[in-house]
Formats: sequence, structure tokens, C-alpha cells
Amino acid sequence: MKANEKAPVTPEEVQAMVEALKSVQGKMTVVEPLTGLQREELPRVGPKTFEIAEKRLAAARTHRESLPPSFDFRQFERDVLLLTALGEAQLLLERMLQGVRDTVQVTAVRPLEAGKVVYAHLQAAAGGAGQVHTTLRGLRLRNQPSRKLAAPTAPAVAPAASPP
Repeated sequence: MKANEKAPVTPEEVQAMVEALKSVQGKMTVVEPLTGLQREELPRVGPKTFEIAEKRLAAARTHRESLPPSFDFRQFERDVLLLTALGEAQLLLERMLQGVRDTVQVTAVRPLEAGKVVYAHLQAAAGGAGQVHTTLRGLRLRNQPSRKLAAPTAPAVAPAASPP
């Protein structure tokens, strides 16, 4: 095992992680799911949004006397603090998601290679009919006709004649 490799993960460990994530998700009462239309109607929020909101809050604190009397500074401050806290949660979740994606990608190598061996052996054993052939139809990566059955295609452009 290489120095930066971790011990193999078990399916039970992953299932425990999934259950823990479900538990956390159930406690996330502040999360407000939106429809696609609602998402489109709202302004985009990116990394600069958090930075600008914090800078404007700092400016409002410094120059509070310049704000109109009707401006609810306390509400603005609470909103910015909430936005910042949600931004931190979002960054943490994005790092976690990237870690899971990376682990899936690393973990997929062995089963994908072994799956190719399984498919090749079953394909050789299938012959053309029967139960193994029926099973093979469901094992293709994509719903494409078999290469053996596909008609050969002509090249799109004929090769250029070489000069004499």
C-alpha cells in the first residue's frame, strides 16, 4: 500500500456513513429546497456574493450614521451572518461531495476492469442464443448494437490523392 493510500473501505462503513448523512439531512431544518423555476428567478449567488455582503456589513458598521433611519441594521446584520454561515456549510458540503466523488472514481477502477473480464467471458460463452445471451444484452454499457452486428461505415471524406 502506498503512503497516501488508505485502508480499503467496506460496504458496511459506507452504509454507516450514508445513515449518518441521512440523520444530518433530517436535522437540516434551515435548508429550503427550491423548484427549478424558483431557482431561475433568484439572483445567482457565488463566492463574491459572500465577500461583498461581509464588506458591506463592515462598511455599515463603520458608517452607521450615514444610513437612513428606516434602514433595519440589525436585520441586515442577521441576514449577512446567516448568509455567511450557510456559505461555510455549502463549502464544507462541496468538499465532502468532492471527496466522495474522488473515492468513487478510485474505487471504480477494479470493479470496472473485472466487469470487463466477466463480460468478455460471458460473451465468448454465449454463442448467440440462450440464457447467457439474454443476460449479456443487459450488461452493455450503452444501448448500442454489437460491433459485430453494426454495419461498417464509409469514411466521411475520401483520402486525398498524394502528389506525384
